[in-house]
Amino acid sequence: MRKIFLAGACVAAIAGAALAGFGPVLAQTPPSRPDPSTATPVPAGTTSPSPHVAANAATQTPTARPDAGPTPPSEAAAHLATSQAAMGEALFGQMHASAPAHTLVISPTSVATALGLLGQGASGATVTSFEDALHLKDNGLTLAAAANAESELGAALAPHTGVQLQMANAIWASNTLKLEPQFVQKEQAAYGAEIRNIDFTGPRALTEINNWVSEKTMGKIPKVVDALPAQMQIALVNALHFKGRWETPFDTSATALAPFTRADKTKINVPEMHRSGDASYLETASFQAAALPFADPRFELIVVLPREGAEDATAAALAKGWGETLDSSKFAISNVKLALPRMSLSWGGDLLAPLERAGFAGALGAKADFGALSAQRITVGAVAHRSTFEVDETGAEGSSATAIMGTRSARIEKTFEMTVDRPFYFLLREKLTGSALFLGYAADPGTHS
Repeated sequence: MRKIFLAGACVAAIAGAALAGFGPVLAQTPPSRPDPSTATPVPAGTTSPSPHVAANAATQTPTARPDAGPTPPSEAAAHLATSQAAMGEALFGQMHASAPAHTLVISPTSVATALGLLGQGASGATVTSFEDALHLKDNGLTLAAAANAESELGAALAPHTGVQLQMANAIWASNTLKLEPQFVQKEQAAYGAEIRNIDFTGPRALTEINNWVSEKTMGKIPKVVDALPAQMQIALVNALHFKGRWETPFDTSATALAPFTRADKTKINVPEMHRSGDASYLETASFQAAALPFADPRFELIVVLPREGAEDATAAALAKGWGETLDSSKFAISNVKLALPRMSLSWGGDLLAPLERAGFAGALGAKADFGALSAQRITVGAVAHRSTFEVDETGAEGSSATAIMGTRSARIEKTFEMTVDRPFYFLLREKLTGSALFLGYAADPGTHS
């Protein structure tokens, strides 16, 4: 029985014939359906013809679109974004509950996209398992409909002035794995994935995958996979990179060292940024929250600070749904004195166990059927994910990768003070679609000397 190992920034690899390639999910033009002959393996180290080549080249240096307004999301794209966010929230909840005192950063969009790549190879009851676990059924979508909505969601997420956002998908397959032509067509047409063969037994495969991820994340994730499993056959990879400047930057001259109480109750000094003025603000009996818009105001970073002694209540509120608890309609424009530490956070590890607890046991377990990917038997062995997230006076930058690998807002006239001097949650989202690009918990901002 062949196994699949998923690594995240997001990379997915499966044992079998190797594919490799990449394609944009953002603002891509849906191509004509590729010819089934593209399933034929190509020489190792070469790239198969793909209708996405020109579009891929454009994603290497993301550019803003100041001359065009945002593309309203289609109904299917909005439903896909909601499904991805719900999956990410369920996964985050499982992971945070098992290690509540540890920093955690994941990208729901990246993880869901990598799993979507794999899901297109599902057959039989495994299709239903994927639709349930990815929360597609909850939003009236099938796996096929979700794949068709990928390019529409990409167009809706395409950034404008002040924000860069790029995603890329790649599939590497060994020379011994025969991929189903229809699977190849879906990956190319819906996800923009090129196809490349590679020898997983040689030293070049690991280097090539990691170098690809590093390039797509602007060097922020130099390595997503430490080692390839024996009898490696296929790798499905997603990489995501976001960089945005604030609509209103923090004044660097106001930044000063200030105490921060970490989750383990020890105290450290961190660079604390300060800003006063109008902000979108929410407070409840359990927490305070401030939304920091980027230069493209469709994107925002929401910082959620639990009140002292209300950490469990805040976690419970978010567990009911980040989107619902932090719905934009609950925020009001208020005068806010905000003190926020610079952040330099990262997380990396295996997502398989928490994914199974979050509903993927049927989709990723030993009995999962990936007959639509290949006639050769494949099972998932691990899911590796890596994310980084940085915040300073000018803006925020986040990168994520996931790999799957296998083997044989009315104004309130009051000033609110929000001093983020203890562990907090954060969400980076796009408001029109509701896409959750990053979810995180900062037990320690990671910026102390």
